[in-house]
Amino acid sequence: MVERNKFLSKLFFILALLVIAYVSFILLKPYISSILTAIILAYISHPFYNKLNRYLKNRSICAFITCILIVVLLIVPMFFVAKTLVRESTLVYNNYIREDKLPNIPPEIAGSEFLNELVQENTKDAIQFISVSLKKAIQNIPKRIIESFITLIAVFYFLKDWEAIILKLEELVPLEQHHKKKLIQDFKSTTNAVVFGFVITAALQGLFGALGFLIFQLSSPLVWGLIMMILALIPFLGPALVWFPIGVIQLISGNLFSGIGLLLYGAIIISSIDNIVRPKIISYKSNIHPLLILLGVVGGLKLFGFIGIVIGPVVLVFLMTILKLYAE
Repeated sequence: MVERNKFLSKLFFILALLVIAYVSFILLKPYISSILTAIILAYISHPFYNKLNRYLKNRSICAFITCILIVVLLIVPMFFVAKTLVRESTLVYNNYIREDKLPNIPPEIAGSEFLNELVQENTKDAIQFISVSLKKAIQNIPKRIIESFITLIAVFYFLKDWEAIILKLEELVPLEQHHKKKLIQDFKSTTNAVVFGFVITAALQGLFGALGFLIFQLSSPLVWGLIMMILALIPFLGPALVWFPIGVIQLISGNLFSGIGLLLYGAIIISSIDNIVRPKIISYKSNIHPLLILLGVVGGLKLFGFIGIVIGPVVLVFLMTILKLYAE
């Protein structure tokens, strides 16, 4: 009878745990990306938080200052880009689109009516694409604001209670101490490698972006290169937010060399840095096979969104580490 009661108690506990875990997952599912983003941001900014805390000796104030710094670093370049693109787009709209004066290719360049019609048709498609994308972006603004708010609140508490959270997780993991240390070490090394690859890739995209602006004779290549580098570090954005609309604006304005050249350069050169260079850098830094990194990045992007670039490789490395521990 006693054994039966113990068995029923364990069964009830397991079923209750599974039900509560499932309901909790459903509740948190819309914000999993925000929470994962907060974990990565807290991990990256934690060294700055620690240095600040040595002087102020107040965890809440230091966490708040760190969050403010993160917001400033994210909003300032976005504001500059939005302001410039709105100004240029308004100018193009007033000069070309409202008057239905799409550019014609000079006869000495085109040599045929076919190319002229092709450019005009593609230009209209590009305008329509931008309009649809802008409409979706505006519709998603409330959702993005809520997600950003949750991310910042989570970053604040992750920074403030980082050490306590790590200790609690170590207590909950039913492994021997040296196995726990192995998991933590693999998490740190993989995350550091991914962040390092992320920063280097962003710097390369900014550098090649500035070079592209210089080649196609566009103004302020260094400024735009810096902005593209910063945007490459921001979730859900990227250098394409700069080179694509500016290329389209140049195309609509009749600057075919700059417009077509920048669009091709951005699609072939700048974008390929993300897909080719980043996995190689991360693989070199973490001593993990490039295929595993590539699969982690691609799968992570599909499953978690932008933050999956970091989470994907970490999950696969965790899997490999657990398999090694099991083999031992």
